[in-house]
Amino acid sequence: MRPILVITVFFLFALSCKNADRSPDVSGIKINLQVQRFEQDLFAIDTTNMAASIQNLQQKYPQFLVDFMANILGVPPGDPQAGLILKKFITDFRPLKETADKKITNITAIARDVEQMEKYVKHYFPQYQLPSKLITFIGPMDAFYEASLGWSGDIITSSGLGVGLQMHLGGTSPFYMQDGGQGYPEYISRRFEPEYIVVNCAKNIIDDIYPDQSRSKALVDQMVDKGKRLYI
Repeated sequence: MRPILVITVFFLFALSCKNADRSPDVSGIKINLQVQRFEQDLFAIDTTNMAASIQNLQQKYPQFLVDFMANILGVPPGDPQAGLILKKFITDFRPLKETADKKITNITAIARDVEQMEKYVKHYFPQYQLPSKLITFIGPMDAFYEASLGWSGDIITSSGLGVGLQMHLGGTSPFYMQDGGQGYPEYISRRFEPEYIVVNCAKNIIDDIYPDQSRSKALVDQMVDKGKRLYI
């Protein structure tokens, strides 16, 4: 039995090595992903003149600022208190933003990984209009969105791929502890690492290509649908 076991293990190892080399060559696909640091611009505004500051943000982020206020901060369009709410958010969340600055120091490397992922998307789904921007932001700790393959702080909008840095501070960050912050259990917070950014971006793109319509189906159909998404 022992020689058979050794041969079997060797065969499986060789097969796995062979499969690892089957990735398509995407070096000829050109991706021009623009990185925008929304959180840096937001926390640098002049809070003594909120009207002018918001106008400046609106010029640089015409659609994303609308999404940020309405869908992330929960401030309805036209709310007369929008300036005061945004000012309080900047004051309250500055420590979290400073923590993110220290933890996530190489956005350029992350953007390269996202670009590589988008090359594969373009290879397999050539008709899909890829997001052209990677927009980083800081949001509330409960800005945690449900996708078809789990929850994350990263989103996809008409502006591009949004990366909620507040959900990538490291699994042991005190912001995620049960006695403080939102109180996420460890099996969830262990995924709050910077390297999950590209994974979450990929999941959001797949959901954009194939919106999840399995919720009303039988359990086995939902399982098959999730399996297909994981395979992609």
